[in-house]
Amino acid sequence: MEIFDKGLKIGYGCYGLSGAYGKKLCERDKINILNAAYDMGIRYFDTASIYGHSEEILGKALGRRRNDIIISTKAGIQNNKIRISGDELLKSCESSLRRMNTDYIDIFHIHYGSKQSDIEETIEGLECLKRKGYIREYGIGHMNNEELGEYLNKGKVFSVLTELNIINSENYNYIRRFTSSKSNQLDSRTSGVKIIPFSITARGLLTGVINKNTRFLDNDIRSIDPLFNKERMKRVSKVIKDIEKLAEEHGCTMAQLSISWVTNKEGVWKALTGPTKIEHLIENVKSMDIKIDKRVLDKIDELMEAESKVKDREIYQWIKSFLVQSPNKDFIQEIKDLIYILDYCIDKGRFNGDIGLQLFTELISIKNNRGEIDNNILKLRDIKEQIKRNLEDYK
Repeated sequence: MEIFDKGLKIGYGCYGLSGAYGKKLCERDKINILNAAYDMGIRYFDTASIYGHSEEILGKALGRRRNDIIISTKAGIQNNKIRISGDELLKSCESSLRRMNTDYIDIFHIHYGSKQSDIEETIEGLECLKRKGYIREYGIGHMNNEELGEYLNKGKVFSVLTELNIINSENYNYIRRFTSSKSNQLDSRTSGVKIIPFSITARGLLTGVINKNTRFLDNDIRSIDPLFNKERMKRVSKVIKDIEKLAEEHGCTMAQLSISWVTNKEGVWKALTGPTKIEHLIENVKSMDIKIDKRVLDKIDELMEAESKVKDREIYQWIKSFLVQSPNKDFIQEIKDLIYILDYCIDKGRFNGDIGLQLFTELISIKNNRGEIDNNILKLRDIKEQIKRNLEDYK
């Protein structure tokens, strides 16, 4: 469809409008930045049912331009549980249509995969939504490689959401290997799958304003984000310095170089950016006008390859060492480290995502009840034991 070819190669992701990064915008400011994104040439807008009231805001801001934009929303999380049966997808889709005041969704993404779900039933539920005219296409989001491969082989997947930035390209690399594999029996189906990267500046880490000494407020999701785990920050600090130097040599900001690197990757369709400040949006959009020399892009790939050779081995050694230690009195740091472990192991397919979501919910509950220190330490010890029992290859 022609609508899918419109606009810049970057899209606007509405996650930040939910206040996830600590900054709370009023409704007028949210509408203003969405309209500014449209005026700058952005036509792809990504939201989700769990992003606060962002679906309603998107409908209000761009409703009159509905036929000139691409709207993607997501389903799958209800009451901190993954719900992706056919009936649950129908209810979620109808609710999103109502909130956005539209009669169709361009791309309906499964937000999170689940080992407990029947993939064929989920796909049939999505195909049913297409037949009803509720959605034009469907895609998939957070899931391990095994689940991703099953969806790509069994369904008519239009797009895949994946984290992709200069310090994390593992999921993207798997998707590209899968969709371009000559041995893949359904090569003609999967070769056209569109890749939609998110976190393209690594939640601000690749903008130059965040470093290992940055402390986030409690209402900022980055305060517990695994990306900012102290072990990970140690490893990426050198890479970030190298990227900053390359950006300076090329006459652009580090954010612009990072975005350009993502949009130049093969298979990338729309890369999501979601700043809450107009000046940052302008900076990001200007990255589309900057021509990055292939030599620079190749240099970044070399830096990534060198870093990744030792990363997994060192991380897994640290995880096994951490899990045998007794919880320390700084249980907030303990919670952050456990969230990092869950995120990393689920991403690697070494841990059940449903159990991981349950333990993540428990960790947030502990974080919000700081007064019961002794009881919290007992709970953290129990969570560590649960992780060890369920972690594949743990010895």
